[in-house]
Amino acid sequence: MESKEQAGLVVSGVAIAVILLVPWASSAGVSQAWVGTLFGRFVLLAALVGALQLGPMPALFTLLAVFTLLIERSHDVLIGLPDAARMPAAPVSVLVGAAQELVPPKESHVFDSVGEPDTSTSVGDFHDSNPRLESGPQNSKQAVEFYEQKNLT
Repeated sequence: MESKEQAGLVVSGVAIAVILLVPWASSAGVSQAWVGTLFGRFVLLAALVGALQLGPMPALFTLLAVFTLLIERSHDVLIGLPDAARMPAAPVSVLVGAAQELVPPKESHVFDSVGEPDTSTSVGDFHDSNPRLESGPQNSKQAVEFYEQKNLT
């Protein structure tokens, strides 16, 4: 029993180390391409199943470590795409200004009134489109009477 607990602590420690070190290693240029291979995914699955045998905490830490590896591998793949390398980095203020230029001014909008509903009526003039529905109770006294009338009490 004690060896299972020690193994759980070791697995948890290794998983925590992976969670903390893999993002740092990826930023240092270490590739996580092995995660995308069939053998790599089998190893990750086997590690997760093995950690499940040791308890809930080692399994949770191992699951987080596996997801960290998968996320870092996906990040490496996305960074390696050709369009990502060509796209220049723009400051945030330029992006905000560009987004504001895309919004047309209000006076340049022309609406076609054909097929538009009549909006000249006030909010109080609306009526229910299903006239078969009876109105519900308006206060608590009417609510009690309503539910008693429907035999719902």
